Amino acid sequence: MQKKENFNIIDELTGLYNRRYLFLRLDEEIKRAKRKDGVFSLFLLDLDYFKMVNDSFGHIRGDEVLKEFGTLLKSALRDSDLAFRYGGDEFVVILPDTEREYAKRVAERIIERVKNYTFSGEPPVNLSASIGISVFPYDGVTAESIFKVADHRLYEAKRKGRSRAIHISEVLTERSPYISFNELRLIGRDYHIDQIKKFLRLLSEEQGGFLFIKGDRGCGKTRLLREITKIAELTGYRSIYIKAMRHVEGLPFNTVKDILKKIYSVYGPDVFFQIPEAYQLEIYKLLPEIFTYKPDFETKFLTSSPYRLFRAMLVILENIARAGGILIMVDDAHWMDRKSVEFFQYAASDLQSMQIIFIFSYISYKTREIEELLKFVSSLENFLELEVLPLSPKEVESLLWEALRERPPDDFINWVYDKTGGKTAYIAILVKALIQQNVLVWEGGWRFGDYTTIKIPKELSSALIYEYTKRPKETVKVLELCSVIGDSFSADFIASLLDINLGTVLDVMDELVREGVLEEKEEYLHYRFANRMIRDTIYELISDDRRKRLHYLVASKLEEMFWGHKDISPKTLAFHYMQADMKKKAIPFLELSVQNSMENYAYNDAINTIHELLEILEDSKDYSRLSTLYYKLGICYKHVNLFKEAKEAFERSLQLVEEVSDQLMAARLYKEIAGICDELGMDNEMLFNIERAISIASAINAREELLEAMNLKAIYYGDKEKNYVEAILTLESAIEMAEEERDNKVLPKLYANYGKYEFMLNHYDRSKMYFERALDLAVSSGDKRLESVILLNYASVMFWMEGLESARKYYERAREIAQMYTFQRILPYVYSNLSVIYIHMGEYSLAYELLERTYNL
Repeated sequence: MQKKENFNIIDELTGLYNRRYLFLRLDEEIKRAKRKDGVFSLFLLDLDYFKMVNDSFGHIRGDEVLKEFGTLLKSALRDSDLAFRYGGDEFVVILPDTEREYAKRVAERIIERVKNYTFSGEPPVNLSASIGISVFPYDGVTAESIFKVADHRLYEAKRKGRSRAIHISEVLTERSPYISFNELRLIGRDYHIDQIKKFLRLLSEEQGGFLFIKGDRGCGKTRLLREITKIAELTGYRSIYIKAMRHVEGLPFNTVKDILKKIYSVYGPDVFFQIPEAYQLEIYKLLPEIFTYKPDFETKFLTSSPYRLFRAMLVILENIARAGGILIMVDDAHWMDRKSVEFFQYAASDLQSMQIIFIFSYISYKTREIEELLKFVSSLENFLELEVLPLSPKEVESLLWEALRERPPDDFINWVYDKTGGKTAYIAILVKALIQQNVLVWEGGWRFGDYTTIKIPKELSSALIYEYTKRPKETVKVLELCSVIGDSFSADFIASLLDINLGTVLDVMDELVREGVLEEKEEYLHYRFANRMIRDTIYELISDDRRKRLHYLVASKLEEMFWGHKDISPKTLAFHYMQADMKKKAIPFLELSVQNSMENYAYNDAINTIHELLEILEDSKDYSRLSTLYYKLGICYKHVNLFKEAKEAFERSLQLVEEVSDQLMAARLYKEIAGICDELGMDNEMLFNIERAISIASAINAREELLEAMNLKAIYYGDKEKNYVEAILTLESAIEMAEEERDNKVLPKLYANYGKYEFMLNHYDRSKMYFERALDLAVSSGDKRLESVILLNYASVMFWMEGLESARKYYERAREIAQMYTFQRILPYVYSNLSVIYIHMGEYSLAYELLERTYNL
């Protein structure tokens, strides 16, 4: 390996070359190869599941592993080869004058060394590596193209099982038909993984426990169990996984038998012959096929004892666990038989001193057996129950991006979420069907056909649905009404709509649950379709006229109940009126929905609803209502950083305001347009709109609008003209007026800007004082967005006055608020500033993670 003394090109942690030098050296290598008509190979290498090292043992342990890996990688290369740390746990190797086949042998040598290597330290760690190989000039003649091919091949190596190298170009054409969701990064389960890791620490303390994971069918419980298996392997624990089967749930000891069979297949027969003869007999009676001979002690005991069997099981597990702990995982535990449940209850009474953790996954509606087991063990000290929910729309976006390796269109993301309800298993089936039906096609990038016409995959539909018209009339009526209502419905609501007996509806619902068409929810008398595809199939089979009548029936009933029930969504009510082709009746509920969305910071939802309203009111002469809608549209666009669209909406509102001579609204709009001009860098137009807002607000004595406009004028002086003294004078006048009015809405903004400009004048103590005053007012006002912005600026002051730790504390508070309320406009600034703090503190992994988040946003 070549040596370089220049510290600026060396990665401090690993001793390899750094990313900065990589691109300089790669350009040199390309020029050299072109000049000599030569060849070279490039590796993009990734340590498999390295994130778990950081998550399980901390970033310090992760850094130790990376440092040791740097040495290991160098030892596998020639002196002429160049190794770089690309970022995190990704590495690049350039092999000059190296053809494809030799490069493949080098890659396989690296992979084999990593696989057989134990990284020293506490705890010892075993990892594997995956490598994507590209070769100049066959795979590309630019740095970008060479990297792209290596990246695709690295992705393929991971997708095909990891711990391998991919070096041939067929990956780019094979990729489309093969997408394994099981190999992807686990999305939306960070909290669960964190809680599970904490729980597994019981094993290191020589204790046992019970972990329950519940969730709807298709939400990813099995996938989470796989992740637990990986964590167990990484930390040196053993694991046994079995799946309880529906068709045998009544057979006694069936789950126990499956565990014993799995133990036999993993550990062999010896574990059964290390227990006392009395215990061996009980195992033999239950599972004679695992014994190679008929025990001669069979007649020593006249009667079988389930408790002797249970004790035998525990002794076997305890013997295995002595090597470092064991996890027993039962998937689909709602199908467990009664006798097996008795074993787990027996184990619970003697588990505290054993390194055994039992883990159960089950669907949300509990069977009697699961309920009994939960009740029995929930009082134990070492007990944990987690719920796996469907993914949110944002998490579905992340999952699709991870699977397709590019961001799909928003409409496609929304369609997938709508069809699957965010259930990961259904998403995987749906994407597979799209590829198989040539709706989703790889052409060097994904081409999206008309996915709305897809034929429903068999896995997501039931032949029962296609036969639904042959069902009894009452069942058909219930099914149709359920499909019209939507995702969730209650039996008593259905009964009131159809004017039939509740008992009749419950009988129908129970039958549909048994057939797998519906699922019970935890909420009493509430149900849902087993998946969205079933609901869509039924809905599409209803005639248009009947569908409209049913929507009107639902809307009318909901409106009767609306004003006394806070849990009825106005958007839902409006939707049913819209589907019933009664748009005017939907208007007040759509307006209420806009208000609710804005109050909950759901600005994109509000934008969509406002556009629905504007479409309905397009030919209306109700200028006041229209101007208010355009004003709200501008506010929403502003909050999602679409400033040009916000300016257009505000200007349209201003035109409509002139029709009704609403001076207060005019002042407000000029002020908003001025703020948007600030964002767009339109300085002259900003000042013009500020002056118009001040003039109108002064004339009508609109103090809040006047104060907001004066605040903007101070920003203009301070940020645009760098005249901090004039900015402060403007703010002093505004603050005096606001203090008289006791306007706590505008005051925190004024004090925050005062602190900002005092800081620019190097008056740090005064700056700190005004920021603290602004922060107190923002907290008391409940304006979380403003609070996070003030914290962001205050942290910068604290950086200069009190140092890194103080600044970090306030940046972290700003991040906590911005993440909780998804203030996308603020988060990039928080992440980038925090990354600087962590770089200064030597926390490079955290800094890199934050910079990645900044880039993604």
